[in-house]
Amino acid sequence: MEKEIGAFITYLHNVKNTSGNTEMSYRRDLEKVSHFMESRGICEAKNMKAQDLTDYVRFLEDSKFAAATVSRNIASLKAFYHYMVQEGLVEEDIADKLKAPKIEKKAPEIMSPDGAAFGTAFGEQSQRDPGQSDVRASLRHGNPRDRVNHAEPFRCEYADELYSLP
Repeated sequence: MEKEIGAFITYLHNVKNTSGNTEMSYRRDLEKVSHFMESRGICEAKNMKAQDLTDYVRFLEDSKFAAATVSRNIASLKAFYHYMVQEGLVEEDIADKLKAPKIEKKAPEIMSPDGAAFGTAFGEQSQRDPGQSDVRASLRHGNPRDRVNHAEPFRCEYADELYSLP
């Protein structure tokens, strides 16, 4: 499959104008497939069956790869087989029916009014007062590296950086 993968990467580069990182990701994904198939005695893409690809996806899932990784590998296989059909190198797109796993979406974190006022731009939570930002704690406890400008509320200067809150 090495030759087929190389031709596909060249196609991506020359025709689709893909970036080097994209090409590297496709190559890495397809080389993993190639090694899996070679371990089963399959050395050319035209000799693969839909069940072989399904087995490969099951192997990824059983190996506890993240859903996003499995999904990206499936996308790589689909692009590869679409190219192979387009170029007449295989008759059937056996990757067409592969289904990507659902990727869990994380719910956004909702900030409290204090969190919004003292957002993460000011650093991690203070060691002195859990739940308070470093800036708020330094205003309250007087961190010597901070200078508070009392003329404008909640303005702190850190060395040569200046932060201000709305």
